[in-house]
Amino acid sequence: MPDLLYYHEGAFFVKVEYGGRTYAYCPFMWVDSDISLLRGLLVGWPKKLARVALTKLHPLLPDFEKPRRGLRLGGYVARAGSTLYRVRVTLESDESTGTLPLITEYPFLLARYFAGIAPGTATVNELLEVRGDVRVEAWQGVGEVDVVGGVNDELGSLRPVSNVVGYYFNALLKLRSIEVVGRLEGF
Repeated sequence: MPDLLYYHEGAFFVKVEYGGRTYAYCPFMWVDSDISLLRGLLVGWPKKLARVALTKLHPLLPDFEKPRRGLRLGGYVARAGSTLYRVRVTLESDESTGTLPLITEYPFLLARYFAGIAPGTATVNELLEVRGDVRVEAWQGVGEVDVVGGVNDELGSLRPVSNVVGYYFNALLKLRSIEVVGRLEGF
């Protein structure tokens, strides 16, 4: 069932410190597949279902068969009738960098919380350090991000405050380890 393995994803990542260590933290993530949604929620990724659209390169389309300098690409994430954000990048290189800031630099910090829904049921309340092997093909360029937000997706604080470096990339994350490093306070 190959259609269960391929999905689109839109996410925000920020660099955070916890317990004296630096992590990549994802406060918002949207996917277009229920399998990806469930698999991610179980690990602690903050996934929600949405429409995720990206420019697709194709080997039979002249000028759009592979990433190259000057190519302009874009995408958007929409949910519940609102476009949450739009991204664009104009590539500045013909060669892949092989790295992505945050994603390939630090382990991930994930907040996993499942409320005990009835008396006597357990509540899961933990911070996880997730380490993985990340393979990336990434082409860097000048980026643009239009953050709009929507109902139950308040994104205003994630608007860029300076020039944006953008990337067109493909990534593969293979989990290597998951470790509980703390508890969520106030839950």
